[in-house]
Amino acid sequence: MSTQDRERSERFRIRPRPPRSRTGRSGRAFVTHVIAEMSQVGRGLGRAGDRGNHAMSRGQVAARFAGDRLQPQSRRVVIKTRLVILASTSSRAVQTHLRYIARDGVTPDGAPGVAYDAQGDHADLHAFEQRGRGDRHQFRFIIAPENAVELEDLHAFTGEFMARMEVDVGSRLDWVAVDHWDTDNPHTHVVLRGRHEAGHDLVLAREYISRGMRFRASELATEWLGPRTELEIRQSLSREVAQERWTGLDQALTARSIDGVVNLSQRTESKGIRGLVNNLLQSDKYGTPLAQSLRVLSAEFREERMMRAEEKAARLPALMTVPMIVFILPPLFIVLIGPAILQVIDAFRHMH
Repeated sequence: MSTQDRERSERFRIRPRPPRSRTGRSGRAFVTHVIAEMSQVGRGLGRAGDRGNHAMSRGQVAARFAGDRLQPQSRRVVIKTRLVILASTSSRAVQTHLRYIARDGVTPDGAPGVAYDAQGDHADLHAFEQRGRGDRHQFRFIIAPENAVELEDLHAFTGEFMARMEVDVGSRLDWVAVDHWDTDNPHTHVVLRGRHEAGHDLVLAREYISRGMRFRASELATEWLGPRTELEIRQSLSREVAQERWTGLDQALTARSIDGVVNLSQRTESKGIRGLVNNLLQSDKYGTPLAQSLRVLSAEFREERMMRAEEKAARLPALMTVPMIVFILPPLFIVLIGPAILQVIDAFRHMH
């Protein structure tokens, strides 16, 4: 290598360095700036997660494993949850709600509701309201088993469910409940303090509120009443068809839908339905007039129906051959030949 080449190689040697800051800061300042920006993003995510999915949320693990034993025949329980931020309500909002759930006419005999808790059959609603005055928030549940009438003891069912909930969240819970029998489907109103037994706020994970509690209640109802029979499942589906609310049928359709659209042709085994769906999809894709497409499709259906009828008519003689031989021809022979045979028999009798 010549002296000129050696100088050129030294001249173009790559020397990695931190990127230069336009403001004149050093490479150390650049790294510090990156770390600061990442910290800002992390804090933003932390604030969003504080609503129910941060590290202090209770019931995350239980929500993942709850429902593993559930089957299509398992009993169903509806749980409606409301999170109430007490600071944004009036000072008497809790008292008003407690009086509402314990109002007159909610028992089977029309008497006022009787509040109970984990300690006994009679709970002091005033003392419960006093204990929760310093709480940040409060949970309000409505627990409605599908076969609540068959449970008979809705009080014991609610107590057992709340005991399992304490295991899931890892804390003793301070709650009161009142059973309501004033509707077609008996249910229970539960008011739960948003306070952990250690003294800090009780935060429940979104997954546990949305499905974990419902799965736990379904498991308990199935243990008490046993799996649903085929007749009960059919009766339940027939009731859901006429109900104007979100039901299990809607959930099943949503699970099978793509972008909110259910492929009707895959849900039925009818060739006509598949043809109609494909025709509608093609009309929407290529922009052909829908009325013209439906007229062409109806003509094809009529021709196909006529062909099936002609095919059945052509097969009719072959199908009628065996019945004619077995059921029609023997009586015909008897009618035609029977009198002649009787005359021959009478003639032989007279000869003798």
